[in-house]
Amino acid sequence: MPRGGRQRSNSSEPRFSVLLLVRHVRKRLLFPSLSSYLVKRFMPMHIRRCAECPKCSTRYLIGFSPYWNGSYLVPTSRGSSDQYTLYCACCTPPASSQWRWSDMNTFAVARAAHERGFGDCTEIFPPGERRPSRSAARCEIPPPGDQQRKTSLMSRCFARKRILAGFFTVAASFAFAGDSTHAATATNPSPCSTPEFHQLDFWAGDWDVFDMDNPAMQVARVKVDRILDGCVLREDYQDNDGHKGQSFSIYDAALKAWHQSWVTNRGQLLLLDGGIRENEFVLEATEHMLDGKSKLIRGTWKPVDGGVRETALTSLDHGKSWKPWFDLMFRPHADSASADDQKTVRELDTKYQAAVKANDAATMDRILADDFVLSTGSGKKYSKQDLLDEAHSGRVQYEHQEDTEQTVRVWGDTAVLTAKLWEKGTDNGKPFDYMVWFSDTYVRTPKGWIYVFGQSSLPLPKTSP
Repeated sequence: MPRGGRQRSNSSEPRFSVLLLVRHVRKRLLFPSLSSYLVKRFMPMHIRRCAECPKCSTRYLIGFSPYWNGSYLVPTSRGSSDQYTLYCACCTPPASSQWRWSDMNTFAVARAAHERGFGDCTEIFPPGERRPSRSAARCEIPPPGDQQRKTSLMSRCFARKRILAGFFTVAASFAFAGDSTHAATATNPSPCSTPEFHQLDFWAGDWDVFDMDNPAMQVARVKVDRILDGCVLREDYQDNDGHKGQSFSIYDAALKAWHQSWVTNRGQLLLLDGGIRENEFVLEATEHMLDGKSKLIRGTWKPVDGGVRETALTSLDHGKSWKPWFDLMFRPHADSASADDQKTVRELDTKYQAAVKANDAATMDRILADDFVLSTGSGKKYSKQDLLDEAHSGRVQYEHQEDTEQTVRVWGDTAVLTAKLWEKGTDNGKPFDYMVWFSDTYVRTPKGWIYVFGQSSLPLPKTSP
């Protein structure tokens, strides 16, 4: 009988002989590191509870939030350890879903997914099942069942692989000591790849900014992106008054804190420091004013449904009391098609006000819907025919009929325009002069946008000169 056959039949001899090891090494010479390959091939799985995004199916491990891809898993209410809300950064605004600890299933988690805290169904899958291939379709979370039995099966399944991994790792360390040094250098992650550097990623994006006191009016445009190999978060701010600024935010790994530098086209400089505090991102700074006094500033960022909310407080008594400074809402910037619609509606409304001023009934007729209704702050209602009759009569003569501070928002085939209107002239010879806020609703039709509903406030109080 050949010698090789006799060795295979003798169960008392070691299964993994030196000859087999050499053959195995030869087969793996194309890998940059044999030891690295063996660890990746035979490293045991972790068993963890996970939540899954219902939109993209990414699975997130409990206890790793905030995740470096900008996602969050936070308690639904302060002090609660059973109810969670998952904000997944797979889309803008983040996809949100509710989870209870008792409803979260146990999964087997590959090492790479465990290091970053999340992964797909090929890296995080039910215990006891074969790991899906990269070409596998979307995996659904199985209903809660006998997870204890599956966990036990998984533990036994990988016990043997742990023994094999230890054997091959030790053997390869002697044969390829130099190569393992090269592999350690090649596999080192980027210095900014740890989760802490991505705690503020939820702020990245192209935003339209609105004041919470007047949520219909856009006050600024902000773009936030990552630069310098993902180490720095850059903000480009431009408001409607010509105020421009940029901030640069980075995580300081040595101090375990965030730092932000804010500069503007008006010579302002603000240096802020802080980090995650009670599931909110908080930065604080001391502003030194020209009169020699100092002011404390505290800014807070947090993801909310529809975007990001940024608030700021100030203190002039060293933090004993705080006063609101601003409260802003960041919403995703309207796309180019929506921007064109906004421009069209804004120009159409300006054209309509000019037609009213000139008593141009024909133009008013083309813009107004047949079932148009105008509701005023005093409770009166006017139909399309009422307005056309007034224009034909000529009893109202306008000196001014102009609107300012226009804001247009578009939702599909519906647009709402808000503005401040100045009306001055005579009505049957009696003078009038006042300003009102109004909102106009336009609807897209096959023939273009038409004006379907208008609502105005009572005349605004006149300001003293």
